[in-house]
Amino acid sequence: MKVDTGSLRMEPIGKSEFLLFRFLEFRFFWRSPNGRAIPMLYGNPAWLEPLIVIPYMLASLAHVRNIGGAKYFIRQGKEVAGILILKVRRDVLDVLTLGVSPVKRRLGVGIFALAQAEGLAKRMGLRWLELEVLKGNTPAQRLYWKFGFITYAERSMTLVLRKRV
Repeated sequence: MKVDTGSLRMEPIGKSEFLLFRFLEFRFFWRSPNGRAIPMLYGNPAWLEPLIVIPYMLASLAHVRNIGGAKYFIRQGKEVAGILILKVRRDVLDVLTLGVSPVKRRLGVGIFALAQAEGLAKRMGLRWLELEVLKGNTPAQRLYWKFGFITYAERSMTLVLRKRV
């Protein structure tokens, strides 16, 4: 069942609200492709989660402090369906973070978030929408290619994708 994109909205959030969300909704990120890699390697014992949560929280503090950029929730009603962090660099709007709730994946939330980012880039007069994706994250790569991104550069673990606005 697809999400009714008319019920989705992009809502700006502050650093403190974003950080609180990251702490309280650890599951949101834990179930992402990056988060799944650790239990797949080591199993999923109960003692493993605190060993991951503490560094995750410290990384969140550094991430929020250093990343800058505009932070948005993609909401469906009161529920957070996704997160989007964007940053302007010369003539590029960088998609620094695009996360979709595990229960909302493959329902149109990612396309909605990318369309919002593209619209924002157009209004700002920017030429490119750009992002990085892990080479092993094929579901995300399919989403980006479907949206019109092409491979711009390749790094050891990631692909840099671009789309002309």
